[in-house]
Order: sequence, then C-alpha cells, then structure tokens
Amino acid sequence: MNANYTLILNGKTITEVSGTEYAYEAWARLEELACFLCVPASLVSDDDNEIVAEYDPEGEGYDEPADIDDDEGFDPYEGCFTWDC
Repeated sequence: MNANYTLILNGKTITEVSGTEYAYEAWARLEELACFLCVPASLVSDDDNEIVAEYDPEGEGYDEPADIDDDEGFDPYEGCFTWDC
C-alpha cells in the first residue's frame, strides 16, 4: 500500500502524490522553490495529517551564530585584523 502525501507551497496545495520515495523526491524540488521564493512549504502525510517536512524562511536555521562578531576587525584583503596591520 502506497502512502499518500500533499505538497503545500505558501499555504496552497500544489499537488498530491503517492509513494514515500516519490513524495520526498518531489519535496526536495519544492523546498528548493520555496527557498528561492522565500515562502513557507510543507509535505503532509494524508494518512494522519502529520507534517513530515517543512520549510519556514523565518524559522530556525536563519539566526545569526552566537560568535558572529568574533572576527570583527578582520580585513580579508590584508589577511589580518585591521588593528594588527
């Protein structure tokens, strides 16, 4: 028995697919498009309405790292910190 999935882009159903392997292949393409358009996307299992994959452009993974300023003053053209040059 094949599992059925729904692909959703920016809150709108794009298509319904059958088969887990095919669903994840389609999801990979949809996620690329969602990233390009900077809109949310999800892959939902039709059997239990569970979100099995999700892309949120404002969600996790888009925060600045805690050490973002550790290289402050580094001059990539000189190859050293500006106060050391």
